[in-house]
Amino acid sequence: MSDWIYVEDRPPSEPLSVIVGAINLHGGLLRRTMIAAHYKEKELILAPDADIDQGYYDDEDDEYYARPGWYEVPEFFDYCMPIDGDVIAWQYLPDPPKVD
Repeated sequence: MSDWIYVEDRPPSEPLSVIVGAINLHGGLLRRTMIAAHYKEKELILAPDADIDQGYYDDEDDEYYARPGWYEVPEFFDYCMPIDGDVIAWQYLPDPPKVD
């Protein structure tokens, strides 16, 4: 039994961290990737020193936002990186291991 949910069937309905399966080409080779990620739309505000070509400006909010899409869940950084590749499926994160 697979817990994978295909993006074309049902993208996540709320911003939450999930595991994604992505496909990308590196050097002509097809590569499959699984990574903790989240889908963001009009939620990530670009840092003041960020390249504005990576986002868009919203007149109503007077803010620069990152483009909608899938982003890696940062472990060691304060910023999110877009996922390199096409996300095809996702699933909820498992519960963390219990520690005695």
